[in-house]
Amino acid sequence: MGLNARIPLACSLLLALCACGNFIELEPPRDDVSPTVDAGPAPAPGSDAAVARGFYATCADALSQPSAVSEDAYGGLLSQHVQTGTDGFALVDYVGWSQAAPDMAALGAHLAEVATASPGACDLAFWINAYNALVLRGVLDTFGGDTGYSVSDDDFAFFKSPRYPVAGMMLSLDELEHGVVRGDWLHGSVDGSPSIDQLMAAHTQLWNGEAVDARIHMALNCAARGCPNLGDVPYTGDSLDAQLEAATRAFLANGDKGAGPSGITQLFDWFRPDFETDSGSVDDFIRLHRPGGLSDVDSGRFIPYDWTLNSL
Repeated sequence: MGLNARIPLACSLLLALCACGNFIELEPPRDDVSPTVDAGPAPAPGSDAAVARGFYATCADALSQPSAVSEDAYGGLLSQHVQTGTDGFALVDYVGWSQAAPDMAALGAHLAEVATASPGACDLAFWINAYNALVLRGVLDTFGGDTGYSVSDDDFAFFKSPRYPVAGMMLSLDELEHGVVRGDWLHGSVDGSPSIDQLMAAHTQLWNGEAVDARIHMALNCAARGCPNLGDVPYTGDSLDAQLEAATRAFLANGDKGAGPSGITQLFDWFRPDFETDSGSVDDFIRLHRPGGLSDVDSGRFIPYDWTLNSL
């Protein structure tokens, strides 16, 4: 299957897995963003601080259309179970959520729609929301009520298992993030993937010929305290640019995990090429999107990533 191949519709196996509107794991069980942090005003459109992003111009018509699935039920779950404290950290009530059968069923029903959805060109909101919802489901199915659980356990096996049906494909979280969204074909979980042709086709359709927006790294939540916050509302196409900017500015304003005198997030180390392609350099990305720019930021060292579960 080449780059321009259509992503196949869900096969009968996927439909069986998603029967009755419930999301079923293939194996036993084993982030409009509304940051509470006052990140200050966003750069004015057309100002020197605003980044010209071809994706949002090229995709203007597509972004104004509804996403591949309704996010209403998912948004209701986020508003119930995600809380942002005065310290600027958004935490999830995994224990309460896991014990609420109607809420678990609602998440399952939503992910059943995600499994068979047909996202169109430029539907970045769909892929961000799908990733974040699947991370939540993965934790809820895996942590067993133990808030000491971490997605870093067992050499990050949480992200590597291809057990999630998404848009007619069976993917790992790594394949979704690093294949479909980022297009990193040399990533260890993508290079050699049996779904590589589908990943390439989905990535090409998603970005519609435009460059990847590095602010995605501040939207994808990895269920850890060191990760950018999980928003309490889903992403939507018509507000996507503003939502990504708000999430990025809020994260970089948090000196404990984003950028400040103690250093900068390790995301800038792990995904440096993405930020360099986007803005020229990591420093330039921070300067463009952090309230106060590079003032009081030690960009020469990295803040140790906190893989503690982002649990209440």
